[in-house]
Amino acid sequence: MHINLELLEAVHLICAMLLEVPNMAAVNTSTKRSVISRTFWRLLEKQTFIAFDVINSLHVWKLLRNRENIQKMLNAKIKEAALRTYLFVYSLSYKTLSTGRLTNMFDLSEAKTRSIVSKMIMNEELHAHLYQPTRCIVFHNNDHTRLVTLAFQLVEKLSVLSESNEKATELRICGGVLNLPSGRVGYQTLQSH
Repeated sequence: MHINLELLEAVHLICAMLLEVPNMAAVNTSTKRSVISRTFWRLLEKQTFIAFDVINSLHVWKLLRNRENIQKMLNAKIKEAALRTYLFVYSLSYKTLSTGRLTNMFDLSEAKTRSIVSKMIMNEELHAHLYQPTRCIVFHNNDHTRLVTLAFQLVEKLSVLSESNEKATELRICGGVLNLPSGRVGYQTLQSH
């Protein structure tokens, strides 16, 4: 008995998609982002696709016995990943958001939507709380916008560059660590001997 390589690759890329897409949205401003699957990133850079249609059209489904159940499960997981991605990307745009609206947008049950949102809140991925009487998510937008975060990162990088430049200038002017006279150091030291 052997494992079909196409099936193995399909399973790997589907799992990478389910993990990587929300991860991409969650840390879109981070420069030190942890990449879960480099293979998926290479494929994503080459083409944009509609997930379930592409996954459903794979020929490897013929190799599985209960493919309908697996496809239904994958469809549900894709919807969950899409909801997480949506909340990561657009949470700064909302003050409140109805869970009913999310339920309709992503074709999930109300309980599943609340479960996903609650899990994100508990894991501190989403700065919000669920307000049960109105069935809304109330966002606490303490985070900076993407532009402000990128500006902070730029300022940090510029300060490091400025410090490096100051050290290089100090080495050139003051003779560096050996406190040698500035200018043509080699020529002056040879004449003194």
